Amino acid sequence: MNEKPAIVFDTNFIISNSTNFKEIYKKLSEANNIFISYISIQERISQRYLEIKEKYDKIERFATEYVNYIDLKIKKSFEEVFEYAKMGIEKNYREVFKDGIISFDANKDTFNLIMDRVLKKIPPFNSAENASDKGFKDTLIWLSLLEYFKERGGDTVIFVTDDKIFRKNSDELCKEFALYTDKKIEIKENNFFKSIIEKSEEQEAVVLKQLPNVTLLRDKIQENISALCFGYYANNVFGNYIWCDTFELKTMVTIDDMKIVFENLRKMIEANLFEESLSANEAFVLNYIENRYSIPMTVLQNALSLYDDICNEAKEYLPQFYSAAANIFNKNYNENNNEADSFANDISW
Repeated sequence: MNEKPAIVFDTNFIISNSTNFKEIYKKLSEANNIFISYISIQERISQRYLEIKEKYDKIERFATEYVNYIDLKIKKSFEEVFEYAKMGIEKNYREVFKDGIISFDANKDTFNLIMDRVLKKIPPFNSAENASDKGFKDTLIWLSLLEYFKERGGDTVIFVTDDKIFRKNSDELCKEFALYTDKKIEIKENNFFKSIIEKSEEQEAVVLKQLPNVTLLRDKIQENISALCFGYYANNVFGNYIWCDTFELKTMVTIDDMKIVFENLRKMIEANLFEESLSANEAFVLNYIENRYSIPMTVLQNALSLYDDICNEAKEYLPQFYSAAANIFNKNYNENNNEADSFANDISW
């Protein structure tokens, strides 16, 4: 099956994360199908019932104790308040989970199956000696998972709960699930979701990472690296300066060559700090380079300053810088001249 992994929340997960549950659901649902058992919803309704009843019981006790002093008027009956709360809970779950609510078929066969598990103390019923029949609700949830995922869902299910009965009997329950559904289930504690969300956020950060604004650096690369390769160095017949290559390459340079050049450029400049200029061979220490005109020291320093800026502002893009620099350097590669040299070598004795 190609369906996304299924995550099923136990009731205690919803309660523990009630304040930001919708945010959690949204994050997890990006890569998972999210489910809740109908039994868990009913349990939450039951808990709300008891909370409301306790408030009305307090009102009744208070009214009885101070009957000679006050008259209390109940604006809304217990039944009205509870019905409103029940409808609200059901509405919230339907809006969030939609088709992800796992139903429970309370028929005669199910009842017999539950009774069998009670008698045999099959988990989630507590199998400890002299234990009560605690685990009834958990058993209903577990049976609903077995029936639902036997026919539907992907190959992997994660049941998220802090219920000690499930955690304690996870090995036995996982084996039963695999035998009954031919699928895999993992029983994880409530904070398991944090690792999934953190991983999702990391991936999202990588995907949404904005490219840096390197417009200025791009212009500086063209200006400063080009200045290393050619400039105004020779006079024409009219006495004007003309553009000339500072060197000629006998073979094209690579990204690795540029890495070596710029990692050693500071050392070359420091070693010749008070010189006015350096030949390309001295400055770059490259093989197959033929000097034509010396490169002014200020030009070399500008190139070093550019390299330092990239290291500080966009270090992760140094390979791209080396590539751009290599492309500029390789404009000084004269393929025709090198073919002539090669031919001359072939016919020499």
